[in-house]
Amino acid sequence: MSTLTVELALWMLLAFFVGCIIGCILHAIFAASRSRALAMAAQEGAAGPHQWTLSAVEHAGSVAPPPAGEAAPPVASPAASVTAAPAESSTAASRPAMKPAAQEPAEATPAKPRPPQGLSAPPEGGGDNLQRISGVGPKIERTLNRLGIYRYQQIAAWTADEVHWVDGHLKFSGRVAREEWIMQARLLAAGDEEEFGRQFGTGGVKDASGKSRSGAHTRRKRRS
Repeated sequence: MSTLTVELALWMLLAFFVGCIIGCILHAIFAASRSRALAMAAQEGAAGPHQWTLSAVEHAGSVAPPPAGEAAPPVASPAASVTAAPAESSTAASRPAMKPAAQEPAEATPAKPRPPQGLSAPPEGGGDNLQRISGVGPKIERTLNRLGIYRYQQIAAWTADEVHWVDGHLKFSGRVAREEWIMQARLLAAGDEEEFGRQFGTGGVKDASGKSRSGAHTRRKRRS
């Protein structure tokens, strides 16, 4: 009886060792197969639902547990990272398009002064005696006639641009305004000899005594 018991125990011990050896061999085979499968999946870039779950589990297992009393940090799931990109793209699409900045208008170029409107030919009976205007001599009168200026009324109607053009053409440097040509021409065109004589004199025309008389403006300019 004791011999059979010893043999049975030996056989059971032998079966146990054989089972352990077979279990180790199978475990090594399965581990190698799993490693090759993971390597092939990583090389081919194949990431199916099963692989995402496996990666998430492995990542969660590799994270160290938090200290006592502190909450564990949230683990981002692959599905959340996949769905985040479309949300951002839809938000960008919903944003209003930026309008280009309005361009500031260019500064207007100042208009060049224009010459006064002159007559194409001398008027019948001749023009006015422009030399009566203080500051107009024979040479300037001929220049004005060449420009078609023959009447006091023409000078009286000059605009600021036309005065500027005449000053530049005759190289007067403001002489037309300084000597008040327009005021003189207005008085002469209106026939107001009394006011013209008081302000500017007789303008080269001799009075009843046979002398030319200077006006208040002319005498003031001569004194200065």
